Amino acid sequence: MGSYIEAASLMGASVSRRWIPPITGASTLSYRRRMAEHFGYRFDKRWSAMFATLRVKDSHGVDITDDGRLVATFGWAKVDTPVTNIDHTEISGPHRWWTAVGMRLSFADDGLTFGTNHHRGLCIGFVERVPRIIGLRPHSALWVSVDDCEGLAAAIEAAGGGPLSDPDRP
Repeated sequence: MGSYIEAASLMGASVSRRWIPPITGASTLSYRRRMAEHFGYRFDKRWSAMFATLRVKDSHGVDITDDGRLVATFGWAKVDTPVTNIDHTEISGPHRWWTAVGMRLSFADDGLTFGTNHHRGLCIGFVERVPRIIGLRPHSALWVSVDDCEGLAAAIEAAGGGPLSDPDRP
């Protein structure tokens, strides 16, 4: 048997009800994994002041949702697209800090960076461009400096997105 949990807003204006499944052994673990997978950023503490200015929190990162969407949050900015819109992923790094830390556009193309360190990240290429966050054009790629690049790439592929590219392959 499951139960309902009611959550009221602080103002008391709205109440939402959410079904909570019963807790029973291993099936609950697989249920929770289907709900969403979260991949947090790997923060370089030297840039804490910039992250505070951009309102980037420890809870921000990249989520693969149960309805097949990739949702990346970085402060006030959010990229939300179906996983099926992902063409490929590629692990890259290290980079120069001024090209990888913060929220910025790529100098080479219209790619977007959600960077919290310059050591390593995952580039996510899209089939169809996602709506613009900054700049003048929609974005064809998103680079995120998550803590588990391989795990995010595997989760994207398992959810129906594009495969991890091998940079050593011609």
